[in-house]
Amino acid sequence: MFAGLAIAVFLIRPKLGLLALGCTTLVDVSRVYLGLHYPTDIVGSYSLAAAMVWLAQMQWSVGLGLRFARWESISPSTFYMCSFFACYLVANAFQDLRDLAGILLGQR
Repeated sequence: MFAGLAIAVFLIRPKLGLLALGCTTLVDVSRVYLGLHYPTDIVGSYSLAAAMVWLAQMQWSVGLGLRFARWESISPSTFYMCSFFACYLVANAFQDLRDLAGILLGQR
């Protein structure tokens, strides 16, 4: 999330965006150092954030965003249930790859 915000700030105010990207990178590197993430997690998060910022700037994404906002206002319970489920699936999508990488690197 912070990588996406930093990239969005960079597009609007480059100097402030560089500072935001630097701070985000520092936090992410410290999380790798502490063993909380793999370096590929960080690369993936920056890639995903850049892709989301790019997609958010597309013309068709405005209409899609309005549909989601309308869905949220009409039926908040189903919207938030589906949002939670989608976020859960994304958060756990790469667990098998992490386990395999841990085995291959001899960490497990």
